[in-house]
Order: sequence, then C-alpha cells, then structure tokens
Amino acid sequence: MNESWPTDSRFVQQECDETEQPLPEAFQRLQAVTDAALSSVSLEELQRNLLPLIRDLLSGDVAMLMLQTHDGGHLQLCCSSSVESGFEQYENRHILIPVGEGVAGRIAAARKPLTFPDLAQTQVINPVLQEKNVHSLVGAPLMMADQVVGVIYVGKSTVHHFPHEDERILQWMANRFALAFERAQLYEALRAEGQRKHAILEAALDCIIMMDGEGLILEFNPAAEQTFGYRREEVIGQPLAECIIPPALRQKHHEGLAKYLSTRQGPVLNKRIEIIGMKSDGTEFPVELTIVPLHLAHEVVFTGYIRDITERKENEAQREYLLTQEQEARAVAESANRAKDEFLAIVSHELRTPLTPIIGWTSLLQSNPQQFSSPESLQQAVGVIERNARSQAQLISDLLDVSRIVTGKLSLDVRSIELHPVIEAALETVQPAADAKGIKLRTFLDHNAGIIKGDSDRLQQVAWNLLSNSIKFTPKGGRVEVILERVDSSVELTVRDNGEGIDPEFLPHIFDRFLQADTSNTRQHGGLGLGLSIVRHLVDLHGGEVTAESAGLGRGVSFRVRLPLLAMVHETTPMGQPITDDETTPINADVSFIHEANHGTPRNLLDGLRVLVVEDEADARDLIVTVLQGYGAQAEAASSVEEGFQKLKQWRPDILVSDIGMPHEDGYSLMRRVRALSLWEGGKTPAIALTAYARMEDRFKALSCGFQNHVVKPVEPAELAITIASILGRAVT
Repeated sequence: MNESWPTDSRFVQQECDETEQPLPEAFQRLQAVTDAALSSVSLEELQRNLLPLIRDLLSGDVAMLMLQTHDGGHLQLCCSSSVESGFEQYENRHILIPVGEGVAGRIAAARKPLTFPDLAQTQVINPVLQEKNVHSLVGAPLMMADQVVGVIYVGKSTVHHFPHEDERILQWMANRFALAFERAQLYEALRAEGQRKHAILEAALDCIIMMDGEGLILEFNPAAEQTFGYRREEVIGQPLAECIIPPALRQKHHEGLAKYLSTRQGPVLNKRIEIIGMKSDGTEFPVELTIVPLHLAHEVVFTGYIRDITERKENEAQREYLLTQEQEARAVAESANRAKDEFLAIVSHELRTPLTPIIGWTSLLQSNPQQFSSPESLQQAVGVIERNARSQAQLISDLLDVSRIVTGKLSLDVRSIELHPVIEAALETVQPAADAKGIKLRTFLDHNAGIIKGDSDRLQQVAWNLLSNSIKFTPKGGRVEVILERVDSSVELTVRDNGEGIDPEFLPHIFDRFLQADTSNTRQHGGLGLGLSIVRHLVDLHGGEVTAESAGLGRGVSFRVRLPLLAMVHETTPMGQPITDDETTPINADVSFIHEANHGTPRNLLDGLRVLVVEDEADARDLIVTVLQGYGAQAEAASSVEEGFQKLKQWRPDILVSDIGMPHEDGYSLMRRVRALSLWEGGKTPAIALTAYARMEDRFKALSCGFQNHVVKPVEPAELAITIASILGRAVT
C-alpha cells in the first residue's frame, strides 16, 4: 500500500540555498531522493528506495543504513546498497557496532555528520567496510524526537575528502528520511493493530457482536454467524433485538439500553450472565453473555461476548444424575477397598500360619536331633513340615490363578473328555480330609453323562475346590453328596452338604474375589476365600455356569456346575481360544501320577546319568543335587551362568537343569550360549528350566530359548527325577 506524503519544495530550495547553491542537476537528484523517502509507507520499501539514490547522489560506491537496537547500546546493519552485486548478503550477518566505537558508533555518539577521508587512519569495526575496501566515507545520524535512532553513510573505494556540502546534504536527507521513517513505523503499527483486531474477530471461538447506541449491529464475527445462523451482511445495520433476542425479552432490552444512555448505569454490564438467545429460525437456546461499553468521542459502542451453553446445561443436568450414580459407585468402591484390605490381612495370616510349624519343627530337628531318635517321632516332624508346605504351595497357587484371571492370561488345554474320571480323581484327593472329620462322601456319578470340551486339570481343580469348601464348612460326622448327571443338553455336577450354610445376604457375593462371609479375627475356618472365585472363572471359560443355593445359616449349601455337551459347544471358548481335537500331551511331561509315585519311584531311575545343576541359591542348589544323587545320578552344581557354561563344556553332562532368575546373567542367556555351541562342544545337551516363574509366557519363553521342559518350583523330588528320565528316554514304571 503506497500513500503520497506532501513535500515542501520551498523548504528544499531554502536548504539548498544554504548549502552553497548546488547545481540544478544535483537539486533534482536531491528532490528525487526526498520524494522517494516520503512516498514510501512500507519500511522495507522506504529503505530500498532511499539508499541507491543517496549513494548515486553523493557519487559513492556503497551506502548503508544502520538502526539502533532496542537496548540503545548498538547499531545494527539493516540495509545496504552497492554498485557491486551480491552486497545484500551482509545484511543477514547481524553486524552490531557499539555506540561510540568505530565509524558508525562515533557518528551516533557525535549526533552530527562526520567525514572520514582516509579510513586507514580511523578505527574500523564494521567488517563490511574492510572486506569491500571502503577507504573513505561521510555519515549522518538519524534523529527522531531528539534521539538518535540510526546512522546513514556513503563510502568510496578511494581516499576522498568529502566537501562540507556533502555533509549538509546527507544530514538534510537523513532528517527527511527520519520523518518518513517515523510515519512508516506509525503506519506499520496501525496496520498490525488492524490485522490483530481482524484476526481476533475471525478466530474467536465465542460470538463477538458490536452494537451502537441505537441498538443497531455494527460487527458480527464468524462465530456469531455459525451460532445464530445469520450471514454477516444480513445483520449489519439491523436492530440487534429483532435478530437474536427472543420476543419475550425484547422490551427489557430496550428499557435497559435507554436507561444506560440516560444514566450511564446498567446492572448487567461488565458481568457474566446467563440468558436466552434466539437463532435465525426462531429456536431459543441458553447463552452466557458479557456486555462491555466503550465510550467514543460522540457515541457509545457496546461489545457483547456470547457463548452457547446448551451443552453445558445438558451436562449439568446429566451431572445431577451422575452424582447419585457416583455416590453409589463410591460406596461400592469403598466396600471393595475394605474387602481388599481384609483380604490382604487374611493373606498375611494364611501365609504365616503354615510357616510357624515348618520353622518350628525344622528348628527342633536341627537343635535337638536326639529328640527324634525313633522313626515315629521323625515321621511326625517330617509329616507336619510336608503338610504345611503343601498348604502354603496351594495358597500361592490360588494367588497366581487369581493374578492370571485378573490379567486375562489364564489359558486352557482343551480336549474332548468325560467328567466322571475327573471327579473321581478329585474325590480321591479330598478323601483323607473327609475321613479326618468323619464326613461321609456319597457319590452318584453317571458314567454315561456325555462328553464335553474342557481342560481336565482345570475341571479337576473346580471339583476339588467345591469338595474342599463343603468339607471345610461341614461339621464332624456330616455328609457331602456329589452328583454327576446329564440334564437336557448339559452335564451337571452338584456338590451338596449339610454344613453351616450361607447367609442369604452374602449368597449373591459368594463367588466374588476378596470377599468372605467371616473376615474377623475369631473366624473358625482359614483360607483366602479365592477358591469359589476361581471356580466361577474356570467354569465361565468352559462356556458353563455355576450357581450356589442355601436355605440359610445351618442348613447347608448346594453348588451346581453346568457344562455344555460336546454337540452344543461353539467353535471358540469365551476367551476366544480355538478348540481343537489335538490330543497331544501338554508342554510339560505327564506327571499326573507324581503324588502317588513320590514314595514308589525307583531309586536307581537316574543311575549313571550326569546332571549339571545351575542354581544361584545355595539351599536350593544343595537340595536339587541331593535329590538327584538319591536317584542314582552323578550331579555337579554351578552357582552362576558363567560357571555353569564352563562346566558344561568341560564335563559334558547328559542333561542340564538350570534356574532362570539369577544375578548378572539369567538362565535364558545360558541357554542361548549353550545352543550356540557345536554338537561336539555340548550344544545339543538336553535342558530343563527349573524356575519359580510360573506364567504361561514364562514357559513359552523357556521353550523358545532351547529348553526341552519347564518345571515350576516347588517341585516334588519324584517329579524332577521322572521328568529327567522322560526327556532322556528312560522307562518310568
């Protein structure tokens, strides 16, 4: 945008008269320079148009403009002109000259024109003058409101004595340029202000509407167009009340406007209020409004900032509804937290309880072995330790199952099975506990109930948990009935007792995790209260359902598990796992007979076998070596991966048994190093991972690293021996 500023030729002529009457040609060039400076409104145009003319007017080789920095202590090169090409590159070098130093700094400090006929005799800081071989120059300060704002100078490549006339002409031009420069700055500021105002109106998310004292619309931004449904050109100059205020409120609007114009008082001005607005189609909706008056010279202008709060009002209504829901949910959460706290207290109690006899009897065996000189007393001590160790192992197993359930990682080994062998196996397991309390187990098992798809181990766990629960809560001399039958298209297992029964208020929560009917310190029965929760989840995974019925306290309880027959099973389980007829063995060797064989496994099962044990825990390492030697094996031990790796290469065992979690380097690393060896170095040595890492992904990782089997601690001695024998092809009888 260009505007022509008025020039005063008489002033120019007078200035020229006072400078020893320059020639008409020089005057014309001077007039051209002045016109160029005053006609430029853009700062960039002003600088670009001025410098070449000044340079040519004074017959210079280079002209430069340096402006003062914001701190006032330096001058920075902002524009230059030269008879040579490529001179503009210096403008991007951010050249700074301190005020008072160098050529430009001395001109600024002197606040008057200065000439330098031979720069070799002067301190030169500006690298441009040095690199372009400028040997002489004349310069003048730019003054605005008696302040130096910059320096303009013209230089020549030769030593040259600039006449006094050149100083006066350059200062005159600098003054005229400073005036134009000030006007250009003002123009730039006004233009920037207008752009900011326009940007605010265009980009504002809220409606911005301006109205004059007569109630007519002056401004209507895009957000207002979108909110109220009008185009800007439709409403500019129209009465605001007719466009956006509902008919019922228009009278109040007119009265309020008239009152303010007469009294300058308005109760709703400069406040945030909520009212009703109206769209172009007549739809009324809630808005938030702030009105700000602006008093100009002869009128008042009102600016309204409006926001559609329809969504907010709907949310407030919804919030009132949700508040009640949240309070109820909080009560449930607090109850769950209390249940978890109680559960953690029970976990601590139940884990410590079996430790007491284990530690106590172990201490007695160590401190006073003479007390156990008879086989009966020794067997009693060992039996107590074994029984409590198994109890603790079962507690840990339940906790791990719950962890897998919570994380969705509990998997099934699904195949076609009949339920009656599974239930019979569970009955054999709980029979000693029932006999100890004199509880009679009555069974009614239909061997032709049908075939289902399921995991026999997990279903045996279901039956064992239900039977154990009934035996625990049935008094001595009581009765537990187990019924297996076909009901319609399902196989149904019922476990019924005449024990303590369940409080009707607690019955709906009987399968919840972390909940027990009695969590007090005086409760009669131990346990974590996880068994029934595990039962429900396992039954769900099999596509079945489990229910509990009780007539009340003291009247027994009946658990019923219903599983779909094979013909009714869909192609996937509830977890989305494919069901196949794969009858291959699980990843671990079949050790279902371990407990029965623990005392009957041949002691020479591992005769002549060389077994290398890698285990960092000394107690566990000594136990494993002792167990293996008890079955006839030659066992060597290593306490670290590096030691085990070296022993394997030197001793060449028949099989490797390694822990996984060890310091510095783990069992996975050992296995990868072993498998990298050649056949002759032992790279094909069979290996077993013996570890406390019991997750399914831990098993897969061990197998993928090269282990042949994954055995979870704690391990039965017979299980470890049988697993080794199975891998090495020894017959197990």
